[in-house]
Amino acid sequence: MPDLATSAASPADLAAAAPVRPEPPPAIGWLTLPDGAVVRHACWEPDGAPRATLLMLNGRSEFIEKYTELARDWNARGFRVFSLDWRGQGLSTRPLPPPRHERHYLTDFAILEEDLQVFLERVVVPRQAGPLVLYAHSMGGHVAARYLTSGWHHFAAAVLSAPMADIDTQGFPRPVVRALAALMSLAGFGTAYALGQGDYDPDRQDFATNPVTHDARRWAVHHQWFRAHPELRVGGVTWAWLHATFRSVDLLARPETSAAVDLPMLVLSPVQDPLIPPEAHRDLCRRYHKCRLVRYPEARHEIMMEADDLRARAWADIDGFLAEVLPEAPALRGGILGDAAMGA
Repeated sequence: MPDLATSAASPADLAAAAPVRPEPPPAIGWLTLPDGAVVRHACWEPDGAPRATLLMLNGRSEFIEKYTELARDWNARGFRVFSLDWRGQGLSTRPLPPPRHERHYLTDFAILEEDLQVFLERVVVPRQAGPLVLYAHSMGGHVAARYLTSGWHHFAAAVLSAPMADIDTQGFPRPVVRALAALMSLAGFGTAYALGQGDYDPDRQDFATNPVTHDARRWAVHHQWFRAHPELRVGGVTWAWLHATFRSVDLLARPETSAAVDLPMLVLSPVQDPLIPPEAHRDLCRRYHKCRLVRYPEARHEIMMEADDLRARAWADIDGFLAEVLPEAPALRGGILGDAAMGA
């Protein structure tokens, strides 16, 4: 089943891991959606006047604070950065009340797509400066791929990091998992945890066996916040979430779904990813007219939370891509893009 690391306890990993670097917090806001749900959102401002705007969409179980380092890197390139806690995680509305609020429950990814549309219309576009770029990771990349097919977007380019074009069923036969997810959801057990899933347990997190990064400090960010702020915690996925995911993956796989998308896209594909099959990234990219796939053989799932050398390679690819596709690509503050980026 798709999940974050759950193995032998290693609290020392968390205690010893210092933050990558201290960063000032973003400006926080709250948006009430048409159905009454509330999403928390954030904005990070660059030091000078913004030259472009970035919408940053995080992955399953993630939250605004985890992305501060990445947001500040975008700020250094002249971007005003917006992000949000998806409905069902962070401090946004949870669909299930306590004590089941940690269960990742979702019946249809169209719900998140609609939330994204409202967020863009009411928060991002009114404050847009320069071209609007999309950066999305994992589940956020899945919602982004759905949204781009609508034709309503304002984006000049998109960067998708390990987008959830499919899910790895962790050794369980895919047809069996899919059938069980459908059966349990239709039988009224959609809010129940799927097989092997449960609430977040801080004592079962182990850097040595984690599937997302080789960098201990960046790995610890997620878990330090979860330990200090239990209200942020998200556990495993429910049968309904799995059922919704399989149906949404099918939707994106249809050639007609992506036929009208004419947007420059860069897909960052980590090869050592046990959560999203790397071949799914290849198949996703092939369905879009202007999609470039870059593979990272040494990287795990969270490329932009990886070790410095892997992260620098990804940044070089992003900078080079944006220099090609944006009319005036933002440069690093204080100088032009580095040699590595220009040669990417």
